[in-house]
Parts: sequence; structure tokens; C-alpha cells
Amino acid sequence: MGRLIKFLFCLIGMIMIIPSKAVAQAPNAQVYNKFDELVNPSNTGVFNGIGYEEVHRTINENHKFFLTTAFVEGTLYYNGQPYFSQLLKYNVFDDLLLIQAKDRGNLSLFQLIKEKVDGFEINGHYFTNIKSSESEELNGFYEVLAQNGEMQLLKKHARNINQLIKDRVVYYEFKPKEMGYLLKHSDKLYEFNSKREIVKLFPDAEKSIGNYFSSERKTLKINRDQFMVNLFRNINLENSSKE
Repeated sequence: MGRLIKFLFCLIGMIMIIPSKAVAQAPNAQVYNKFDELVNPSNTGVFNGIGYEEVHRTINENHKFFLTTAFVEGTLYYNGQPYFSQLLKYNVFDDLLLIQAKDRGNLSLFQLIKEKVDGFEINGHYFTNIKSSESEELNGFYEVLAQNGEMQLLKKHARNINQLIKDRVVYYEFKPKEMGYLLKHSDKLYEFNSKREIVKLFPDAEKSIGNYFSSERKTLKINRDQFMVNLFRNINLENSSKE
């Protein structure tokens, strides 16, 4: 029986045992979580990835994962369906999403099938999976820094790898690799990293872009992501005012 059919039975059951006012106020996450509690987690359709084995031993805080090496509770959008309160970890270097399954008290580690991952949210950061047949080299997980309608400002996280040897043991360290940004609009992808490339994307806003780069040099130096987010929002506001 598919997850959707089981979910409908679960929803009917909840309506029968929960007061109508509570049902109306209950968020979707609560309903889905209730469903996953009633069904064996390994049968919900999400735990069909492959086993994951770590091949890089690290010796310091320069690891390959996003923010932390620990699994953190987050939301997974997988094969068209949401899965809330999942233990997730994003391997930035290999661009893989890992999940820790709770099954009968045992913990199992899986590497999710990348093509089925639509997106995920961990530690307040939302990632989308770019799947473009026209620009396959751009495919992968990107953090959504800002969004306005169909337009998204995306950032690719990446790591450089270095090998270390200590006491005849090989270790690895991973340090952030500076990447450009991606603009997604109406399923079209546009790479940019410089002022010239941004002006090329928004020629009507050339003057305001130039003024922004001049006035916000400090922000660009200290927090490049925030600089791009603010610029993106300013450009969108300017374009909206002209429509």
C-alpha cells in the first residue's frame, strides 16, 4: 500500500479522535509525523537509498559536512513528498545527503538517492536540488539564499581537500571553496560572480548595481552572501517598481 493511501487512512483516524478545532489548527507536519509514527519508518518510501561508508578520516574541525558532523533534525522533500523531523547530514564535498533511520530502536545510515531528493532544510538553511538536462555541470544541491516569485538566488557550497600525515596515519581536511552564484528564473539557470556578470543579467539596473557595489564594499568583504542577498532584493524591488 502506497504512502498516500496509508496517509489518508491516518488522516481519517486523526479526524475521528481529535476535536475539529485542533485538527484545523494542526500543521501539516503534525499530520505527516503522526502517519510516520503509525507506519514502520523503513516502509515510508524514504529509506530506499544505499549504505554509506565514510572514507576520509579527519583530524580537526575542517570536515566535509555542512555546519556540523552531527545529524540534525530537519525536513526532507523526497520523491514529491515531505518528511518532517528527519535526522539529516549534508556531505558538501561529495554533494550527498545522508539520513539516519530509526527502525525498531536501531539506527541505520543511508545515502539518499540524489535524483529523488527535491530539497531539504537543516539548521534554518533550505537547499534545492537542481536537475537540469541543459546544464548538467550545474546540477546538485544549492542553498536558496533568497527568492522572489519564480526567481531564486542560489549558492553552491563546496570544499577543497588536503591530505595530512600524522604518526604515519593519513588524515584529510576540507576547507571552503569559493564558488559563484546561480540565478534561477523560469527554469533557466544563470551563473554569475562579478559585477560585470550581474549587470549583464540586469542591464536596466546597471546604475543602481554600480552604486551598490560602491557603497557596500565593506559588506562585500565581510559577508559576501549577505551582500548578494541585499543586491538581489534591491534589484527585484527596482524591477517591480517599473512594472
